Amino acid sequence: MRLISFKKDGNKAKAVFSIDNSEFENKINTVWDRQKKWFKVPGFRKGKVPRGIIENEYGKDIFYDAALSLLYPKMVDLLMEETKEKIITIEGELYMSISSEAKPQIVNKDENSIETKMEVNIYPKIDIDYNNIQVEVEPKKEVSEEEIQAQLNAAKKRMGIKHMDAQTKVQDGDFVRLDIDKLDPIGDDGKVNENDNTFKKFRNLRNFKLKIGSGQMLPVEKALIGHTASETMRVVVPASGNLNEPAASPASGVDMDMPAPLPAGEVKVVPGFETIIEFPKELPNKDIAGKKVRARLKILAVKRAYEMQEVAEKNGFDNLDAFKNFVKEKIDKHYQSVYENEKKNKIVEKIVNMVGDDLVPSDLLEGKIAFVKEQYKKIAKSMGQSMESLIESFGGENEFNNNIAKIVKMDIKGLIAFHSIADKEGMSFSDAEIEEYAKELKAQGIPTDGVSKAEIVDRMVSEKIVELLMSKVKFVDKVQEESEIPEEPDDSDSETNDKQKDEGDTSNEEVSESDENEDEDIKESKGKVIDDASDAETDVEVEE
Repeated sequence: MRLISFKKDGNKAKAVFSIDNSEFENKINTVWDRQKKWFKVPGFRKGKVPRGIIENEYGKDIFYDAALSLLYPKMVDLLMEETKEKIITIEGELYMSISSEAKPQIVNKDENSIETKMEVNIYPKIDIDYNNIQVEVEPKKEVSEEEIQAQLNAAKKRMGIKHMDAQTKVQDGDFVRLDIDKLDPIGDDGKVNENDNTFKKFRNLRNFKLKIGSGQMLPVEKALIGHTASETMRVVVPASGNLNEPAASPASGVDMDMPAPLPAGEVKVVPGFETIIEFPKELPNKDIAGKKVRARLKILAVKRAYEMQEVAEKNGFDNLDAFKNFVKEKIDKHYQSVYENEKKNKIVEKIVNMVGDDLVPSDLLEGKIAFVKEQYKKIAKSMGQSMESLIESFGGENEFNNNIAKIVKMDIKGLIAFHSIADKEGMSFSDAEIEEYAKELKAQGIPTDGVSKAEIVDRMVSEKIVELLMSKVKFVDKVQEESEIPEEPDDSDSETNDKQKDEGDTSNEEVSESDENEDEDIKESKGKVIDDASDAETDVEVEE
C-alpha cells in the first residue's frame, strides 16, 4: 500500500491510495471466512457455499466495502506517517455509521492494484491556556461512624448464625427451635382448668421456631430465657399414660422418654422444663389476655448470631478495632477515588468548553450520533424493552436526541482539546510505547487487533493529558450553601446513639434464620466481608 496524493483544505483532506491486489484479496478472504456461514443456497450445506456462486449472484464487489474497512486502519497510519497530520479516525462499529465520503472508495482497479480515495478530518490546532485554570469540586466525603457500623453489621449478617451446644442458656436475640408439649390454662384457684381449650392448638406443637425478642410469642420467648436444651424434668405418668395430658405433673425419679402408653403413676425423667407463663392483660387478643398457663417446653436447638469480635476473627483480624480500621480505610479509599474522578470530570468539562462547536466536523458528529443510537437499540433489545419506551424514559425524543448530541459533541471536543495540548507540550509516543500500551488495553479486555496506531494514540493522549492537567489545575472545594448544611442531631438521642455504637448495635441489620450457615460450611474469608449496607457507593471488599 502507498499514498498517491494528499490534498488538505482547512481541517479536511482528500487522500488517494494504491493497494496491491494481493493485499486486497487477502482482506476479501478474511471477510468471506467471517460471513460465509450466513449464506444459504439450495443444494449446499450452511457455510459450504463456494464464494464464486455468491459473487455471481450478488456481484463481485459484494465484499469490497467490508474488505476496505479492514484496510482502513492501515491507511490512516500510513497517512499520518507520510503527512505528519493527526487524523480523526472512524474505526470499529463507528465505521459503519459514517457517511460514505469518509470511507475508502474504489476509483480504479486493474490486474495489479486498486486505487481508493477517502476524505478525512484532521484535528484542528487551537490555543488553550491550561496553566491558569481553577476548578471548583465537591469536597471529599468523610467516613462516618454510622457507615463503618453499617458495613460491620452487613459483614455480621453475611456470617449467618451458629449452632450452640446443649448447655448454652437462651438469651435475647437467639433463634430457638422447641416443642411446646402443652400450655394448660390455670384458673383462679391455681389449678389447671381442663375445660378451657384456648391453648389447645399449641398442645404437642413440634419443631416450633422462635426468635427471642421478636414479639411473635413474647411471653413464651421470655420464659425460654436462661433455659437450655439439656434440661430435664421428672413427671408422674397420668392414668392415660400420656405425659402431655394436664394431669401429668412434676415429680421425682430417673429415666428418659418411654414409648406410650406409659405405666400410670410411674415417675419419668423427660427432656424439657415446666414454668408458669402469664399473658399481659393489654394484649389485643382478649381470649388469652391476662391468662396464666402452665407450660411444658422442650428446647431442641439454640442458634445465635456471631458476636462482632467473632466476625472480625473469622475474617482474619486480631480484634474488632483492627477490623473497624480496615473498613474505615476501605471506605475512605473509595471516597478518595470518587473525589479524584470528580476532579477529572470537572477538568474535562472545563477544557471541553474551551473548544468551539464550529470545530466539530459535522459528518463525524452525525455519524457518531447514529452509532450511539444503534447502541441504545441493542441495549433496549437486550432488556426486552422497546426503543419507544427507552426514548420516553429520557423525557421524549427531543430530550433523547439532545442528550446524545451533547455527549458525542463533548467526546469529539475533548479529543480536539487534548491533541492541541499534546502538541503544545511536544508530546509524542514511540512505536514501542504504543505497542506496550496496546498490550495493556488487550489485558483489560479492550480489542486492539486490527486497530490503527492513531486510535491507540487517542487513548494515550487522553490519559496523559488528564494526568498533566491534574498536576497543573488548582482545585477549590465547593463551599456548602447554608441550606445544604445538615442539622445537628437531637441531643436527646445522642446518649442512645453513643451506647448503640459502643455495643455494636445491630438492630438495623437483623440476622434472620434464613441466612443461616452450618458450622462446617462457615469458612474464614478475606473476600467480601463488607457490603453496601450503608450506601451503594461505598461497596468495598476485603482484599487478599
